[in-house]
Amino acid sequence: MPDSDWAPAAIVALNKWKQKPERSAFLLAQIERLAMLTRLLCAGAGKRVLTVSVVGLGKLGSPLAAVLASKGHTVIGLDQNEAFVKAINAGEAPVSEPRLAGMISANRSRLSATDDYEDAIERSDLTILVVPTPSEESGFFSHKHAKEALGRVVAPLRHKKKWHLVSLASTVM
Repeated sequence: MPDSDWAPAAIVALNKWKQKPERSAFLLAQIERLAMLTRLLCAGAGKRVLTVSVVGLGKLGSPLAAVLASKGHTVIGLDQNEAFVKAINAGEAPVSEPRLAGMISANRSRLSATDDYEDAIERSDLTILVVPTPSEESGFFSHKHAKEALGRVVAPLRHKKKWHLVSLASTVM
């Protein structure tokens, strides 16, 4: 399947960046790695299987975790909300979204949840943070939850010996 049929904005952005020689080599390399990872995640079953930890199992995180598991990847959901963790582990949807319960139930063998960051980060290749960024009175987004989650992810990474990618998917602008 051609990239243009399924490629998210990251792939399109990569192609635009390649056309501008003044872009830094470091940033271009990071974008190329992200594009490669996006291709791996979207390819799913039959391709390289990754273990992905998804931080935040709310309205965006739990569907993301379920979709990645449906593509054949092993997914470890992380959340402070004990009810969300229990729901995922019971094969149930922690939030109400169309078809989410069925997708979680169908992929129970590849989808689990925990509040143990140390173990989840050690066992995963990639961590995607999908935490709330509510608006403040000033109109700016609050990064409080993102900073807290990132702090919990970084601590176990200090001791991890193998490669690990962390992606912040929450709104940060």
